[in-house]
Amino acid sequence: MVPHSYTLIILHLAIMAARAGSSVAKGREELRAFSLGRLSLLVLFATALSACSQTAVGAKTKSTGTINAAAPTVHVSLAPGARTLSGQFFGYNLDSGTAMAWQTDPALVQQTADMAPGTLRYPGGALSNYWNWTTGWYGTRPSGKNGKYIDPGSYQFSLQDLKQLVVASGATPIFDVNIMTATLNSQVAMLRAAQHLGLTVRLIELGNEFYLSKPDYLHAFPTPLTYAQRVAAWIPVLHKDFPEAQIAAVGYAQILKSTLRESTWNATVLQTAPGLQTLTMHVYLHPRNALGVAGSQQTDQVLALPFSQWDLLEQHSLQTLPPNTNIWITEFNMMNNVTGLNGKLTFPPPQGTWTQGLFAGTMDLLFLHDPRIAVVDYHALVGNYGGYGAVNPETGQLSPSGAVQQLIHRAAASMTFSEPLAFAGGPMLLGKYPGLVGCIFRNAAGTIDAVVINLSNQAVSLQLPQLLSKGMVQDEIQGAPSANKEVELRTRQAHASNIVALQPYAVTYLHPSLSTNAN
Repeated sequence: MVPHSYTLIILHLAIMAARAGSSVAKGREELRAFSLGRLSLLVLFATALSACSQTAVGAKTKSTGTINAAAPTVHVSLAPGARTLSGQFFGYNLDSGTAMAWQTDPALVQQTADMAPGTLRYPGGALSNYWNWTTGWYGTRPSGKNGKYIDPGSYQFSLQDLKQLVVASGATPIFDVNIMTATLNSQVAMLRAAQHLGLTVRLIELGNEFYLSKPDYLHAFPTPLTYAQRVAAWIPVLHKDFPEAQIAAVGYAQILKSTLRESTWNATVLQTAPGLQTLTMHVYLHPRNALGVAGSQQTDQVLALPFSQWDLLEQHSLQTLPPNTNIWITEFNMMNNVTGLNGKLTFPPPQGTWTQGLFAGTMDLLFLHDPRIAVVDYHALVGNYGGYGAVNPETGQLSPSGAVQQLIHRAAASMTFSEPLAFAGGPMLLGKYPGLVGCIFRNAAGTIDAVVINLSNQAVSLQLPQLLSKGMVQDEIQGAPSANKEVELRTRQAHASNIVALQPYAVTYLHPSLSTNAN
């Protein structure tokens, strides 16, 4: 419930003006401004903030608020697990099926930049296995349900379109080449054309999800070995033309039961392709077990799922790989299949709600725990299917998940180091999973950001460590777990002290004020 001390004001934030040729320093300042793009929000302005007083970003006033006595104090400290970080760590998958959005609404190009992507995956996921880059569309119609999405000639998604997004956002493209229905020469030609346009050919992905037993995949690659042999033949040629490129082959993220094809996939690919050091993985978690449970119990079960499944992913996949293997998570999300157990759905599903936003944000931060994970791309940047995409192409507004992704990506922008946070005395989910998750981001200049997610229904007071307690600003997004419209989310901004109030089901971004940076 929203405290009575807050005044709710409906604020429609205008999309930021196009900023061609912005410098890195200016881009960083714009990120600090924390505009949520074209997301319509209810903005919470506090008349009496718990742990801080309201102020504009950069104001040099001291915190004078009092702490809500009902909110337990949680002591925050740095936890083991420090790692280096690249500016390309967090990004988005470009679903080619929604590519028309950029052509019909040019404002989405700026919206892409506002989402602070480190990488943009082109042309997208499964349909990249049928892609014809010369036409900017599909050269072969997929069998099964994917084929019905193909309308030949309706529009194009060209390298020039990709360049427009990359120039606006500063992202590094991931080229998901067509290793299934195209020739090696044609894909080399595509990458050369991209390079000629000024695009950086640094990240190359060799297809999408061939471990699945789809008829087209089984026809092209009857066994894991047949795919691995093609990978082994393609890598030397690609490296000859693009010696600085990192090349990733399809890998499988095993969590629970798997087919024989899936369970033997990773080992076969790594053993067959000499010199291959990078695998892609797609991590989709299904909350079906929680869909028959009502209210807060359902929310707790859904929000605990990233923790339980992360443990299984580590056990069954990550720990089975050679220690020098790099991992790109080129797709992740909550499953968009909303059916419950036995096909029955008793209560509303969490897809498209604020619960999904918290869920996806938690996955972002858990992926930081393994230093071998070098890329994490949310699927998808644009998509209107049940709030599944970060941006709705019909309205240009952020989904709840999009609001969280934007905040986390902005916190990590230009950072080169991350470190998890520990929360002593924090709330728990289901009695065994943490109700608080967070990390700090740093760069060589000494700038420090932090992100904390409160997955519980309790307000908490965070006792911050010294490195986060001076000159920081708190940006917070909060909503009811069932909120599924942009206007149901609330945001507040305040000057932070050594103790910061965090609302239930909230994501907080702590960062230096602009005036602190200027001094």
